[in-house]
Amino acid sequence: MPATSANLGPGFDCLGMALPRWELRAWLTPAEVDPRRWSCTEHQVRWNLRGRGPAAAPPEENLVVRAICAAFARAGQAHPPAWRLAIRSTIPPARGLGSSAAAIVAGLAVANQWLRRAGRPLTPGELLQLAADLEGHADNVAAALLGGVVLAWREADAAQRWRATPLMLANRWLAVLAIPAVSGYTHEARGALPATVSHGDAAFNVARVGLLVAALAAGRGELLRQAMEDRLHQPYRMRLFPWLSTLIQRALAAGADGACLSGAGPSVLALVRPERARGVARALASGLAAAGIDGRVVLCPVGGPGCRSGLVVRRAARRPPGDRRAPSRGDDFVPESQGLAAGLACLDGPAAARVTGPA
Repeated sequence: MPATSANLGPGFDCLGMALPRWELRAWLTPAEVDPRRWSCTEHQVRWNLRGRGPAAAPPEENLVVRAICAAFARAGQAHPPAWRLAIRSTIPPARGLGSSAAAIVAGLAVANQWLRRAGRPLTPGELLQLAADLEGHADNVAAALLGGVVLAWREADAAQRWRATPLMLANRWLAVLAIPAVSGYTHEARGALPATVSHGDAAFNVARVGLLVAALAAGRGELLRQAMEDRLHQPYRMRLFPWLSTLIQRALAAGADGACLSGAGPSVLALVRPERARGVARALASGLAAAGIDGRVVLCPVGGPGCRSGLVVRRAARRPPGDRRAPSRGDDFVPESQGLAAGLACLDGPAAARVTGPA
């Protein structure tokens, strides 16, 4: 499950981009592999959690667990007596890089492997709806599910279903990210936003979102500087992240095509042509140092693959009967999907559903 960057400047709550530099992996194994014998409610099931950091939070706080339970509830499927869940994440938490979205999508995708085995799989639309409902918006989760760069929106009918569509990229940009060693929490960043905005600011952002989509699709890097400007959230979040404006200006001066706050922050994202990436990275690193902020600057591809899920079939020679450890490199990963595509038949024998990001 890849990290993601949301908003991309003016695309507040509607634009998201997969970042394959980091990933979250999860393995889910039931105490009883035959779904016909599952009869527990989510309150009765026992959880054996393995992992470090936020990914290993207790069940009532763990986003992966909450997503698994939401998927089973939506499918009307009972649980086995116990689940073993192993989680490994390299996504920096609370940095505007979609760590919560990755956890939610991982939980839904890994649960859907077992729901498929039980004959009750969720559709791609249901997965997106559940993910967006759990996250509160769809930009990060849609990018984590589909990969690439996506546009997400909510239908205007009574059901208000979430929808998403991928955007074509006509250029090979790199993402240069300045990641301060400071936590930024979405609820705090949203709390800095006004309840209403002016028609002038709304019109400004509508034009910039259209320009951004056109620039990405046509490979027009010269348009990105203006296309990634914003008046809906960045000016207000500068109170929380006072270095934002300086870092953006340093990135642009060093040759970035465009730059913005990554998600809810505090990381800063710059889209850069490969030949200029090192210079932009040095400029952002010096900007952090000048502001007296610890952190790091990293480069990664733009718009990598999204969710991949499948079953891990344990090799008998490597695993004694009843071994419930997380799969190792010696286990066979049988992929089922890239993005939200479906189509692998259930496998017999000891197995663990797995969801991961790009290899």
